[in-house]
Amino acid sequence: MFNRWNAPTTLLLTLPFALLMACGGDDDESAPPPECPSSYRLTFLPPSATSSSARSINNQTPGLAVGNVGGDAAIWNGGSFSAITNGFLGATSIAFGVNDAGRVVGGAQNNSGVFRAFFYSGGAMTDLGTFGGSSSFATGINNCGQIVGKSDIPTGESHAFLHNGTTMIDLGTLGGSNSNANGINNSGQIVGSSQVAGNGSSRAFVYDGTMRDLGTLGGQSSSAAAINDAGQVVGSSQLSGGTDDHAFLYSGGTMRELAPSTVSTASSINNRGHIVGRVSSSVSPTGWHAFRYCGGTLTDLNALVPSGSGELLDASDINEMGDIVGLGSSPGSAVQQAIILTPL
Repeated sequence: MFNRWNAPTTLLLTLPFALLMACGGDDDESAPPPECPSSYRLTFLPPSATSSSARSINNQTPGLAVGNVGGDAAIWNGGSFSAITNGFLGATSIAFGVNDAGRVVGGAQNNSGVFRAFFYSGGAMTDLGTFGGSSSFATGINNCGQIVGKSDIPTGESHAFLHNGTTMIDLGTLGGSNSNANGINNSGQIVGSSQVAGNGSSRAFVYDGTMRDLGTLGGQSSSAAAINDAGQVVGSSQLSGGTDDHAFLYSGGTMRELAPSTVSTASSINNRGHIVGRVSSSVSPTGWHAFRYCGGTLTDLNALVPSGSGELLDASDINEMGDIVGLGSSPGSAVQQAIILTPL
């Protein structure tokens, strides 16, 4: 199998929001992986002695991964690690999203210790601002450079936002006080969660000009984490009478549970409909194992890497080539570390 960890980053220009439908996806012409790969190569991303986590991976060849190392936002390009300089001068930053142009978003503390949403490109970190409140955080970016996240408003609540390259747009709520956006696809559809009237519960939503409640798996609350270009949504929801999270797939107007009777949450879905996340595990030191849902089957990813190679604790994102990033621990180490899984 070829190695995708050997190519430079290429940057593209941001397009205006009106051209969202012109957004392209991955243009990699390599052969796709098997429909549901039966094994993966596990790579622990450097540095090895510091706690880290990978949050997102794009469709470059190789995939550019972002996350955090210790208290710093991080980029991994192949075997090379670099910290993203916190241009806000605060102590902590974290990268949450990266698009196919290599542009990165996340949150970074300013010198007052308050997190602000950032956009990172060409070595420069830009503060995206707020709705008049103190803090904001960016969670996703699509291939047009459109950014989503949440921002405080002057009264102290937080609202989901879309940043279209020049302006931060308030997406509102489902009738409650707070909302947050977690992901955006290349058609401009946005997903997240919002409190409903009375603030007694929160619901997963899709925003495509209006905010639509996606419902639940029977319980009070739900939250949407990601949406692919076909409009399929993943996240987690409570069941009837319960308070635990259960991973769901919302497709064709229906929400269904991915891991019946098992505590779990889904984090990402690619355009092939492959889903990753984490599922409760009694044998894990953290209580969680990374999973992949493919071909109608949920599989513990620990069963798809060589025995003794390490423990996979969480899967945060999956790209179009099937590469998966997340969190794991190497044999004999208590340090939780960023990982990438490459289909074999």
